[in-house]
Amino acid sequence: MADLPAKSAKGGARRRVVKIRLINLTKTFESKKPLTALTRNILKIIIIFFIGLIPYLHGAPLRNFPQVVVQPSGEIIHCFASGDEYHNWLHDAEGYTIIQHPVTGYYNYAFISNGELAASSYVVGEVDPRTIGLEKWLNISSAALSQKRDGALRNLPRERGLAPKTGTINNIVIYIRFNGESEFTDLKSTYDNMFNSSVSGNNSMYNYFREVSYNSLTITSTFYPTSGSSTVVSYQDTYTRGYYQPYSATNTIGYTNNSELTSREHTLLMNAVNAVNSQIPSGLNVDGDNDGRVDNVCFIISGSPDGWSDLLWPHMWALY
Repeated sequence: MADLPAKSAKGGARRRVVKIRLINLTKTFESKKPLTALTRNILKIIIIFFIGLIPYLHGAPLRNFPQVVVQPSGEIIHCFASGDEYHNWLHDAEGYTIIQHPVTGYYNYAFISNGELAASSYVVGEVDPRTIGLEKWLNISSAALSQKRDGALRNLPRERGLAPKTGTINNIVIYIRFNGESEFTDLKSTYDNMFNSSVSGNNSMYNYFREVSYNSLTITSTFYPTSGSSTVVSYQDTYTRGYYQPYSATNTIGYTNNSELTSREHTLLMNAVNAVNSQIPSGLNVDGDNDGRVDNVCFIISGSPDGWSDLLWPHMWALY
């Protein structure tokens, strides 16, 4: 388990376990103003992890999130992802469900076979689904959805802790990209405004929690890795993106079960924390309520949510 320095009551530094809760950016910044423009423009953000700001806050659902998938032939398919942290799927603009064939690796239109969702023989991009009798918005059964949700909740530790509800939280933000990916090109100011802007009417985490706490809670964010550049610098993981995606005919390095998913996610975050740990000032109080837990950590990971995926979709999680 990765540690971050937490300031002791006597002013010294101590080591504390980071216990993390994960929620979706669109939920974090939810307010009276719609955030469609924000989520449409800031595609670099995929996952944000929070520790205990709200007792049981889950990842907000996304609908019609633009996706690009590549067929084994090299053909590029533009489609959409919809869903929440427990279940998400791919579909086209008309609502026809898309699923990757487990043998060929092609993205095909889905149909129901023996009561289960399965890949048909119709390859996306080669047929018009309106002309072949397929149904729109096919999905897994309600029983299967309940099973996925219950399984995800069972993986969370019972005791996760809460961050302070009043006073000041010094939020840590860590940027991550995968092996083989180019560096972020976004300006640091983009994310600083998103997290720290105090300008009235701006959608920011600072403004949101000031408003909902009736000005009794202030959250100030600092970003890591640090650099003198005006653009974002990130921690680069040793594995490619495929390592954190489900196994398939075209992604043979992906995880094959929930145990592998959990292990890989924990290791990714632990390595990112360890990479920037020395850059976090020892005098920065990251344990405002002195409960032995770092109050809040966010991870911003390059890319966009993956349909039919679990790890690379905004979700609630906990490191333990």
